[in-house]
This record gives sequence, C-alpha cells and structure tokens, in this order.
Amino acid sequence: MTSRGRRSDQRRRGNIETLRSGAKRIRVYNGLDPVTKKPIYVGETVAANTPGLDKAAERALIRWLKTVDDQKAPRTNATVDELINAFLDVIDIDRGTLRGWRNKQKNHIRPLLGETSLKKAHPHVLETFFAELRRCRKHCGRQPQVDHRTPRQHERDHRCVRHQCEGLSTSSVREIHTILNGAFGRAVVWEWLGANPLDQVPPPEAPKPNPQPPKTHEAAQLINKAWRNDPAWGACVWLAFTTGKRRGDLCGLRISAVDLESGVAEFGLVIKQDGRDIYTGDPKGKRHTRVVLDPETVEVLREHLARCAALAAAAGATLDPETSERRRSWLPACPSVPDH
Repeated sequence: MTSRGRRSDQRRRGNIETLRSGAKRIRVYNGLDPVTKKPIYVGETVAANTPGLDKAAERALIRWLKTVDDQKAPRTNATVDELINAFLDVIDIDRGTLRGWRNKQKNHIRPLLGETSLKKAHPHVLETFFAELRRCRKHCGRQPQVDHRTPRQHERDHRCVRHQCEGLSTSSVREIHTILNGAFGRAVVWEWLGANPLDQVPPPEAPKPNPQPPKTHEAAQLINKAWRNDPAWGACVWLAFTTGKRRGDLCGLRISAVDLESGVAEFGLVIKQDGRDIYTGDPKGKRHTRVVLDPETVEVLREHLARCAALAAAAGATLDPETSERRRSWLPACPSVPDH
C-alpha cells in the first residue's frame, strides 16, 4: 500500500478537526459499544499553542490509531458503576461476601468513582481514589462537618461531634482493590477494555498478623463463667479454645462429623448469616479440616451429647449420632426435632 493509501485509510478510521480556538481535536473510531450499540470514538485535543501544532496532531492521530489496533482503547461508554454491577451479577462467590462487596460498592466506590467513564479510569485516577479511602472513610471532601448520632431527624446533643477524618483499614482497602481488579479484569475478557488499569496500581501491603489471645488465667475465667451461665455455652467456648475454630465452624459441627472413639472432629460445614437469613456454606477457603481432640475435649463433648439426648427425650424425639442428615448440630444443646 502506498503512503497515500495508508493516509487515506487513517482518515477513514479517524480525523483531525480544527476547533474555533485553533486547537486540534483527534477522533478515532473504536467500534460499537457492546452495551448501548452506539459507535465509540476515542482521542484527545491538542492545544492551539502547541509548537508544531499540525505535526503534533498527526502524531497524536497515529498514536491513537496504534492504541486501537493494539486493542488498548476502551470499547464502551459504560461507567465504573455499571461495570461493577455487571461483574457482581455474574461472579460466583458466597452470598455473604457478595453482600459485603455490594455494601462497599454503595458506600465507597459509587460515591467516588461510580460516574467515572471507563475511558477515564486511568491508573492516576485509581491511585487518587485509594488515597482518599486511606484518608477518610466518610469522604468528607476536607470540608468541616458534624458526625450526627443518627441519619434521621433529631435534636443535636453531645453525641453529635465534629467530624475527624479516619481512613479505612488496610484490609478494607485491599478488599475494594480486589473488587475493582476483578471487575476490570472481567471487562478485558468482555472486550469492554483493552487492558486492566489496576495492573499498574498494586494493592496496599497486607497488614502483619498480630494475634492477641487471652492469657491462660483469662481463658479459664471465660470458660468458667460460660459454664456457670449455660453448660452448652461452656462447651462451645471450650471447643473454641481447644480447636481454634471460628464460631461459624463451631455452630456447623455435626454429630456425624465427630468420632469420639478416635478423638477426631471434621470441620466441613459452616453456619453463615446474611442479614436475618441463616444458612450453611463452605468453610473459609473451602478447606475441610480434621482436628485431633484431646481427652478433656472428648469428655466435654460426651457430656454435651448426653445433655442433647436428654433434651431430645424430653421433647419426645430421639438423637442418633450416626444420622446421615446434616441437620443435627453439636451446638447449641437443643437438637432439631425431626419432621413427622
């Protein structure tokens, strides 16, 4: 193809327009928007006072044509909020996690980035966004304001205090980075974007673990107090200390998952909560674990099982430790009464 032929092809795909100010506007066709089905144009404006204006505009046109050819230019007019909505509609994650991600979208991403076009979601914009998250969790815009005790109409009192900026925790910022990174990554797969801008914006460094478990005498006091209040609650607290499991794992432990003869418990089911809805799910990381129980813990569970059997008998039901139904739990003490 001759030089004239190449230039003619470039002109069909893009053009340079002279504005009234004397500036040059470059527009390059980038296909149809997959959401609205309208044509997409990308480009820039070269200021009128730019030295060598005409050549600078030609270079800008060639650069944008190359960007489109390399599939790096945005192919949609969708906003960041529209992208995240589409991403969260298709992602397969635990519904409790999904609820938390939608809350972070509502409280942090949407107010600051929601209306931003994907075309303008450059690394600098995203780094500024994360800096704001670290600066103030309420996104006050550095304006003086009052933190009221309730969003409802009320009389102001001592609980309504002057706002003091406090940033989000590192773990929350990392989670928001995960949400955006997943959404932008999916946009590349969907051909909404040619590249993920967060590839150039690393997440903040993960905080170093700093566990502070209670001391031995403090743990003994907690267990004794729990046992005095309720033997079932005491068994739960004891099991938490001896196994190190989360409360959802403890509540999901089933009778059929504990072998008292060999002293082994298998944790593979978790009780979770989404608002008022309580449901079962996989453990964190979807890893099933087997824990060897010490003789004292085995005895605690034997006594707890005996209390469960007594309560079941009083209710006119039976308790079968070998049941295959995943409905009867070690905790709390009351067993589920089978349907008749």
